[in-house]
Amino acid sequence: MKYVLVILFFLKANLFAQNYSTLEDSRDKKEYEIVLIGWKWWMAENLAYLPVVCSADNPDCSYWVYNYYGNDIEKAKETVFYKEYGCLYDYEAATNVCPQGWHLSTDEDWQSLINYIRKKKEGTIYSDISEKRIISVILNIKSIYGYKTLGGSFINAGFCSFFWTSTEADENHVFTRSFFSNKNKIQKTANQKFSGFSVRCVKD
Repeated sequence: MKYVLVILFFLKANLFAQNYSTLEDSRDKKEYEIVLIGWKWWMAENLAYLPVVCSADNPDCSYWVYNYYGNDIEKAKETVFYKEYGCLYDYEAATNVCPQGWHLSTDEDWQSLINYIRKKKEGTIYSDISEKRIISVILNIKSIYGYKTLGGSFINAGFCSFFWTSTEADENHVFTRSFFSNKNKIQKTANQKFSGFSVRCVKD
């Protein structure tokens, strides 16, 4: 176990991530860490752009902060959950919320990322480490962000994280990628558009 932790510690400076930099969102001046993996720049933090905020049980809202039930943006931004987890968005908001020059990650973006890591680790000291674990380290993803349910509840912080893609499965469902603390692979499922999930943006 100690050997694995040492290997993971050095992941950010190895063959998987070519470069780290920062991005300033001109809308609110918030700065994000970004990373170049293969030929694509990814945000290495959850998006946290918050033009409005609502309680989880408000069906007419698209922006939430985990475990915050008010509508005061500044108070929401003061919470530990906002600072650590960023925001949760419904699908409609997620498709338009990335900074200019960036887009909501597609299902193809995620699959290309997984395939790239799988190929790069072959024959290296990382060959026995799962793609999920490597990607979690490089993109600073934790399986703890939780999400907002259709019923208006915040659940599963500390257990799982769901990320929107822009790829629709059908008229009412969208493909998501999820990280569970008790699973060794990145999961792909189709979820309803009115759920509240996290967002990772990819450079156009």
